[in-house]
Amino acid sequence: GSIVMQRENNKVRSIDIPVAKVRQVNDPTGAGDAYRAGLMKGLVSSKKDIIHAAKIGAVCAAYCVEVYGPQNFHFTHESFNERFASTFGEQAF
Repeated sequence: GSIVMQRENNKVRSIDIPVAKVRQVNDPTGAGDAYRAGLMKGLVSSKKDIIHAAKIGAVCAAYCVEVYGPQNFHFTHESFNERFASTFGEQAF
């Protein structure tokens, strides 16, 4: 999981982003990079907020830890949206 800090009206609030559903953890190598890539993709293309982008990052990291090696995971647009929805109850894109 992760924590997003957000400033609103001169106050800072902390939002916990839970871990996305994972079938089995095999290798954590590259999970942080996958999270960061998903976060950036979410910020650039989802036109939503940083909380939504962090959830996209969480799903990317979940795919990463399921395989051995940091760049051996793959997903389709459909499978990504399904996992996102099953974890967070909304569509990613």
